[in-house]
Amino acid sequence: MISINNISFYYNKEKPIFNNLSLSFEANAINGIVGLNGSGKSTLLNLIYKFLKPDSGEILLNNAPINRRDIAFLESENYFYPNTTGFEYLSLFSNRTFDIEKWNTLFNLPLNSLVTDYSVGMKKRLAIFGLIKQNKSVLMLDEPFNGLDIESVAMLRELLVILAKQGKAILLTSHLLPLMGELCNLVFYIKSPNEVLTISADDFSHFAEKLLKSLGQLQRDEILRVVDYK
Repeated sequence: MISINNISFYYNKEKPIFNNLSLSFEANAINGIVGLNGSGKSTLLNLIYKFLKPDSGEILLNNAPINRRDIAFLESENYFYPNTTGFEYLSLFSNRTFDIEKWNTLFNLPLNSLVTDYSVGMKKRLAIFGLIKQNKSVLMLDEPFNGLDIESVAMLRELLVILAKQGKAILLTSHLLPLMGELCNLVFYIKSPNEVLTISADDFSHFAEKLLKSLGQLQRDEILRVVDYK
């Protein structure tokens, strides 16, 4: 279990991203994180991975301080060294028992080709490939479905379900609310700097419908005001 205890974090002292926030993520489960732009989804993952340091509070894995070595992190924007092939990229991640050729039947990538020649979707699949090769107990994926085609989305969905059943703690963010409802065991909606709603898979569809309807009405009112509709 990942425990976030009384975390506070500020980019700007006038406005906290998180203020004395506590929540926990389960192992053997897919934990979804949703919220509006700027709500702190990516910031939360960066705090867990220690790219950022909280102003106060602590983050624990199984009641001990979390270590970056326990985590494989897929960032929303992936970086690849120039003049690097797919094979060379995967070689950066140590795992002697990992069968790249076998796994590539899922990812279907031209691993002998330069990554600079890959499409956006191929680069995303390669980044996920590298994440899986690390075989860490915690997998964090920030917007993993962006750039993927329908077939790759379906493959990743099934792969994450299987990995969770094998004991991984999976944290992922996405703006695709229907997909999150179908995939995640629990969904965490960041409502404010000190409030996160925990929603079960059974309840999320209804919650997402109400949220989208409410946001849609707000946007409709604003659009009508701007265009001065008569």
